[in-house]
Amino acid sequence: MRVQEACRLPLDRRGERRALMTDARALPLLERLHLLLRFESAPWDRLVPSPEGYAYHWAMVMKGHIMLRTDSAMNLSPAMFDEFIRPYEQKLLDALGGGAIHFCGRGDHYIKSMSGMRGLTGIAMSQPHLNDMEVIYRNTVDKGLALLGLNATAAANALAAGRSLHGRVHTY
Repeated sequence: MRVQEACRLPLDRRGERRALMTDARALPLLERLHLLLRFESAPWDRLVPSPEGYAYHWAMVMKGHIMLRTDSAMNLSPAMFDEFIRPYEQKLLDALGGGAIHFCGRGDHYIKSMSGMRGLTGIAMSQPHLNDMEVIYRNTVDKGLALLGLNATAAANALAAGRSLHGRVHTY
């Protein structure tokens, strides 16, 4: 009941909260997806951020209060990222005073949009070999964003090629 209340689902005729799936069945597919994403992100905006202004994720200290995990966005086009991921993650970054985003796999196709989000302080990515790393660097370290947990070999290769990382890369 608490999660449903956080979403402010409407009351039914008996004055009880309606179940998410009961209400969503009649909606078109894309409206159902937006409803589900609002449902999933609603409780997070009620969390109290850490007073220090930093959060801890894996073995990293990062500026901000949340690490968002966008693990499956590699399967989305940039337009789909902008419609179905960015607005909800922006809401969380705004509500919690900023943070970082993690993605798995390939993200060079939507990193430009992601890197323009208010309150974003860093990107934690995996699998640099699947990305055009110059696109990643232009949209992270060149914009003042930290690149968190980058494979040490990828960072060493960039430096050996004369690529400045501006001291904004954390490696394993």
